[in-house]
Amino acid sequence: MKDWTKFIFKKRALLVLFGLFCLILWLALNFDFGKFLSKNVPNQAETKEAVFARAEKKGSKGVLFLVEPRNCGSCATIQEQLKSLEAQGWEFLPILPDSSDYERILADDRFSEKLSSLSAGKPVWGAWNLGEELVYLGGTCSKDKSKELGSPYAGLPSCIGEPSAP
Repeated sequence: MKDWTKFIFKKRALLVLFGLFCLILWLALNFDFGKFLSKNVPNQAETKEAVFARAEKKGSKGVLFLVEPRNCGSCATIQEQLKSLEAQGWEFLPILPDSSDYERILADDRFSEKLSSLSAGKPVWGAWNLGEELVYLGGTCSKDKSKELGSPYAGLPSCIGEPSAP
């Protein structure tokens, strides 16, 4: 009788282990680990549409963007400077070379004069207002002079002009 009870316990233990194995296997196959892993990837940027939606929702002044070339040495410092303007009511959008937004910008005529800067490895940054009008496009700009505090473009360097009325 003792051998029979040992066999039953072994059988139940094996069945429980097999059930746990099947549960873990099912979770691994059906659980989307990509959601959690993609948030930790620093090179994956948001789309232009998502940033504009967030800017409109927050009531931001506009969207600052940085078009990063493949071999960019100064992108980190420029990115930090542009991100620091988020506290003043701007949203920031990094545009990486592998994104669809990068391809759209290369095809846009407004950016044609800055393509040589990108091919030389220099970043191009600029600003869009919430109407997606291009307010400024350039590579470098004097940060000494900035807009007065009453302007909706306060805090931005003075080379960024306010959009003209159509």
